[in-house]
Amino acid sequence: MLRSNAIFVIIMGILLFCLGMICKEHRIAFAGLHAHSNKKVDIAYTFIFFVYWIFSVCVTESYDISNYRFAYDARVSHGKEAAFDSIQFFCRDHGWSFDFFRVVWVTAVMLLLYFAIKKYSLCSSAVLALAIISPLTGFITQMRSALTEAIFLNAFILLISGKKKDKILYAVIIIISAQIHTLAYAFLIFLLINPKESKSFNYVYYIIIAIATLAALFFTSSYSEMIFFLLDRLPIPQSVITRVNGYFLGEATHFRYAFFLAVKRLFLFYLTDRACQIQEESCKKIDREHQKYSAIRDANKLLLVFLPIAMAAASFDRLFNCFCLIQYAMIFNVGKSKILLFKNVSWKQSVQSILITGVVLIFAVEMYFSPGDLVKILNSVKWPF
Repeated sequence: MLRSNAIFVIIMGILLFCLGMICKEHRIAFAGLHAHSNKKVDIAYTFIFFVYWIFSVCVTESYDISNYRFAYDARVSHGKEAAFDSIQFFCRDHGWSFDFFRVVWVTAVMLLLYFAIKKYSLCSSAVLALAIISPLTGFITQMRSALTEAIFLNAFILLISGKKKDKILYAVIIIISAQIHTLAYAFLIFLLINPKESKSFNYVYYIIIAIATLAALFFTSSYSEMIFFLLDRLPIPQSVITRVNGYFLGEATHFRYAFFLAVKRLFLFYLTDRACQIQEESCKKIDREHQKYSAIRDANKLLLVFLPIAMAAASFDRLFNCFCLIQYAMIFNVGKSKILLFKNVSWKQSVQSILITGVVLIFAVEMYFSPGDLVKILNSVKWPF
């Protein structure tokens, strides 16, 4: 108990430090300085990342890590994810312990994240600090999806040019990363983006998403058992029903938590959309900077397609956890803007404060609904060798 309390105090200290860095870089951004031209900010970003890496490699147990450890030691295959199986079997056969294999894997993920955040953000320390708070554990415990998401964050920049060869390269990278985690195939939807001609999504699109999300929320409630009871009596192959049952009903989330997730995603969607719109309007011509914000704005809207699915199958929420790093970056990039967020309230006066408050509240609610795995993670923090 004493050890748990001590670790909890350490983690809270790290989080408070991160919040302090957010406030510090928040002022720097308002002063109109480019984060990467400021050596102190760059050092702070690297230091926070070093702390995050140390914490990541020192986490030795969680629900996901336990499953990976068992599969590694027992040489269990992950089926369609051939690349991950080949890598872990190669390392195991050459005498690597699971802990050493995981440290190398996490280090690769962290390096990719380090460079990815700098590609999008003028306030890298603030973005990273928020990412440590929420999503706290996604890039630490979920090895396959963490590497896939880190690869996507670096590859997405290829779509900004709108060139055919860059789109082909993006598709090849995503298909290869899908051999590590099949969820990567979902990122192929972003091939629909054309940054030179930003798409206009009318209200019908949002109404359909809203109706589908409400239906999915209903699906995740206790009525889901009744739905599968009806499915069993329809002329559908049993193999299909079993797969749907295991993938959706097996991951069904508490209704109130699912509703909270939907609100959380819509909250970030709105702020990101406004941020990108502001940046697009500030560009005097259609250049690479304009295309970057146009591409991210379209991707932000396309991602809503997965919102109803994420309500019924929690695995798809990882897409949002990954993309939220880009969303944080876009929101902090408009620190100098005076364009209105709400009526009579400027972005500069409110949005970063709203974002920071919202993310901290999100962290509190997430820990309330799923404290078990966090406690397991905190109790397992130790040097792995």
